Amino acid sequence: MKKIFSAIICLVLALSLGAQDARQRSIDTIVADVLAAMPAQNAADQATQMADLAASAPSSIVKVASMLKPAAAGVKNSAFEYALTGVASYASANPSVAPAVREGLAQAIKATDDVTNKEFLMIQLRRIATADQIALFKDLAKNPSLAAAAVGALVDIPGADSAILDLVNAAKVDKSLLADAVSRKGLTAAEPALQAWAAASTGRELRAICSSLAKIGSASSLDLLKANSTADFADLAVKLADGTNSKVVAKAAKALLGSDVSAYKSAGALAQMKNNPLKAVKTLSAALKSDDVKFRNSVLNDAASIAGKDAVAALAQTMYPKLAQGAKADVLNWIGSNKIHNAAPLVISAIADGGDLASTAIAAAGKLGGGDCLQAIVSQLSGPASAAAQTALKSFKGDIQDAVGAAFDKELSAVTAGSKDYSSMMNIVNLISSRKLSGLAPRMYALAQSSDSKLALFGQTALASVVGAADADKLSGLLDAAQGDAEALYRNALQSSLKTLPAQEQFEKVSGMIASAKNPSRFFSALANSGADSAVDLLRKSFDETGDKAAFNALCGIRNYKAADQLLAIAKGNPDLADRAVESFTSLVSGFEKNADVKCGKYAQALSLAQAADIKSMILKQVAALPTMKSFLLAGKYLDDAAVKMTAADAVRKIASATKEELDYSTLKASLEKAAKAYTERGQADDEYAVKEIEKILGEAEPSPISELTAEEKKQGFEMLFDGTNLDKWQGDKEGYIPMNGTIYVSANYGSTGNL
Repeated sequence: MKKIFSAIICLVLALSLGAQDARQRSIDTIVADVLAAMPAQNAADQATQMADLAASAPSSIVKVASMLKPAAAGVKNSAFEYALTGVASYASANPSVAPAVREGLAQAIKATDDVTNKEFLMIQLRRIATADQIALFKDLAKNPSLAAAAVGALVDIPGADSAILDLVNAAKVDKSLLADAVSRKGLTAAEPALQAWAAASTGRELRAICSSLAKIGSASSLDLLKANSTADFADLAVKLADGTNSKVVAKAAKALLGSDVSAYKSAGALAQMKNNPLKAVKTLSAALKSDDVKFRNSVLNDAASIAGKDAVAALAQTMYPKLAQGAKADVLNWIGSNKIHNAAPLVISAIADGGDLASTAIAAAGKLGGGDCLQAIVSQLSGPASAAAQTALKSFKGDIQDAVGAAFDKELSAVTAGSKDYSSMMNIVNLISSRKLSGLAPRMYALAQSSDSKLALFGQTALASVVGAADADKLSGLLDAAQGDAEALYRNALQSSLKTLPAQEQFEKVSGMIASAKNPSRFFSALANSGADSAVDLLRKSFDETGDKAAFNALCGIRNYKAADQLLAIAKGNPDLADRAVESFTSLVSGFEKNADVKCGKYAQALSLAQAADIKSMILKQVAALPTMKSFLLAGKYLDDAAVKMTAADAVRKIASATKEELDYSTLKASLEKAAKAYTERGQADDEYAVKEIEKILGEAEPSPISELTAEEKKQGFEMLFDGTNLDKWQGDKEGYIPMNGTIYVSANYGSTGNL
């Protein structure tokens, strides 16, 4: 008797322990903890919560599912749905817990009466279902409201073919769903049933049946599809065409070729060629005589895959002279796209003939490549096909420099002789620029200094694309002497010529140019482009000595962290330049500073100098990207600034949700409540979510302890120097000593920033 009693005790203890986790939490507690954390703040938290939920399955799954309420106004199931969706996803990635999660979802489905919630649970189970769930889904498919989810699950589960065929044979489930399932699973055994259904079906159901038969049907379904769905008839005819020269397929192909619809005619031609490959060229010959462009191109491509490109190319070239213009264009396009090099003479001839086909032939020649095609295209750079020639040469493989140079010389002679047709010249110069034909740089220099202002502009614009380091000194002189718009173009060319040199070498070259220039400020942006430390010093010196705004603008554009302090100093001494300087300063700090606290301190300096609201907002957005205590305190200072309070609110909310550092509760609460008020007052679409996030953050935070004197201590005259909330009775570096939940957080660098 004692042994029996002991066994019962052990069983009870085992069951009790089974309802707890390693932290001795009950199922109810585990579920409550998980739901309180939904939605999780990040992937790591999500994984932790789902691991707990999965480890306590199936009971935990059933528990959460039981909390789902029937859909109605005001009902919120989001937390439960987050948890169930999350645990299904977790189980799909962690096979060891999947069986228990599947069992939990299966139990929950059986226990749930509400159709909407039942379907939701089925969708989650479908993601991780195995053959063990086939019977469950097969049974659920009999409910019209759940059939779509159930049949969809059966399609996903390997080994469910027999179950689907059983449903087909019983014919008690929506036939559209079953027809789709048969199609997706490729169940050819279902063809007789689908054929029988078609006789009594209409509308959506008949369309689904026909679509399925087009994929799994045999020749016996052709007549049925011909009578009910030409598109599916065409698909099945093509599918059945396997080179055996079937009379049934031949008959179907002939019927389709008689259609007025391009797609059906194309399918008929494809079926005919696949059914009898030896006659594919004959089918193409007939198609090329058609006035249906879609049909012609479809058959061209299909014939090539069946009869081979060589056979198609031979036929196309033979027929070309007698084809209509549209068909000729199709042949030229096909030759180019398929790189039929032996057809180059035909393409070149079409270019020389000019007219409407010239542009098509030029594009084809560009794809074919080769010296003959290059010369043919270049010959068209002047004239009505100039734009097409330019386009073809931009992507032409091979060296085109000499050919383009000759075309440039020819066109320049024509323009200077008085033709004044600048469009062709512009196309040639654009081509030289886009292909970076550096060997033609001397021609661009000459053009840039032309007395013809239009030609000069072409040359000046192109220089930046063709110059190199050896051109720097020449460009320096041109820039120093430039007038009007030419100044900016020569500056671009100079900067382009220097970009391959090391930073210090760039600086030395440009500083030398500045020393001898009549207009030194024109070289400041090139100096900044070097990014050298010496460039920062020289630009600051130039600004201090002359107040030259060009030096300041260049300093704002330099990507060297050394410039940050210089910009900050300028901002402090020049209120009219402060916003521009602070904007560039912030960009440098964001890009180069790695230490989060140092970065935050620099943002604080920038904010103290910024004037315009958009500049302050820009800095606060950078602050928001720093999940630290200091950034939270900094952003909080701007919650009372009406111009930027919403940006500040976004910042404190984002920092509080992301930081791993401890935040003083009283400060956290005060700032987040201000942020919540700002969101509520604005009332935009996402503001309600932001307020809820703030409420969640505060709910998870711990309140700070506050120390007080006892009555006896007060009587004796003691004074509380630190009550856990403030440093009002203290002196010194309060910035480095912050009250933090009843303690003093020390961030001061002893001896360098002062002591408390």
